[in-house]
Amino acid sequence: MRRGTATSHISWVSVAVLILALSFFLGGAAPPKLPRDLVIGTLTPGTTHYLGASGVAKIVGAATPMRVTVEATRGPAVWLPRMVEGTVDLGTFSTIDGYYAARGLPPLYKKPLPWLRTLQAVPIFNTGIIVRKTSNMSTLSDLKGKRIAWGYAGIPASMFNVEAMLRSAGLTSKDLDTRVSVPGFDDGLTAFADGRVDATFAGSPAVARLRELDAAFGIRYLQGDCSAEGKKRVEDFIPGVTMMKQPAGYGVLKEETCILAMYMNLAVSKDMSDDAAYAITKGLWEHMEETHPIHADFKRLWKRENVVVGQSIPYHPGAVRFYKEAGVWAPALEQHQQRMLKELAALEHK
Repeated sequence: MRRGTATSHISWVSVAVLILALSFFLGGAAPPKLPRDLVIGTLTPGTTHYLGASGVAKIVGAATPMRVTVEATRGPAVWLPRMVEGTVDLGTFSTIDGYYAARGLPPLYKKPLPWLRTLQAVPIFNTGIIVRKTSNMSTLSDLKGKRIAWGYAGIPASMFNVEAMLRSAGLTSKDLDTRVSVPGFDDGLTAFADGRVDATFAGSPAVARLRELDAAFGIRYLQGDCSAEGKKRVEDFIPGVTMMKQPAGYGVLKEETCILAMYMNLAVSKDMSDDAAYAITKGLWEHMEETHPIHADFKRLWKRENVVVGQSIPYHPGAVRFYKEAGVWAPALEQHQQRMLKELAALEHK
């Protein structure tokens, strides 16, 4: 009797061990390997980047066992080297910054960083070029022969915003006869207000200073080309950047206007573990609405149908795994992903 009981007990133990072994080899029982702490490098307090990073930190900290700290910096030039060192785990930068950083393109970067990956892309940057309301210019094509602020040595990404949106109209900066050098964004607006240039890069229609200029003498954004052809010309210039119609009432816009649109990327290294990338991506996906009270643009644009799109850097494999499970990883996106991976792999040893 006792022998039978012992034999039965041994049999059940054997079965349990076998089940555990099978689960291990099938990958079903191993718990995810997650770091205890993460650091997000971003821009200074008050910027959209900082607000977005703070929202990410709050969501990931609540949805996963990982604690997330936001670190304000002057931008990617500061936190990217720290990501190489391993003291920053995530960072926020625009689609354009990602393009130039991964490929090491001057004047922004000197050495390729082909290991950059993204977890999620948020369409929150809408930028354009302004002119005076009394001018005879209404579209980007009207810039030919006019004076425009240029250079932006302090923040050259502004210049590439202009280059990108010009592509929608079939133009490049070489088609602009008079480019007046300015050191920064605010300097361009000052040159415009003083009448030293006819047009300038104005960033988002919601920029506070634009309301002052509009009240002083009236301004308007030049219309870009939001046709399929116009969008393709921009996307061919930098993947993940496009043209988008923004509604009247958005900032200083008086009418629906086609301006440049790009993304804030939550960037990581390809060396981040798949489990960590998966957990962060899943947490953000499931709690995305919690970003909406933070900023009006988050409520308008940080939505599931907007965030899984081709970018200027590839997605991390952990993020891809989640998006496939969620059923939103389209064949066209996989093709784009493979093109990005192939392009950046060629830069690995430069």
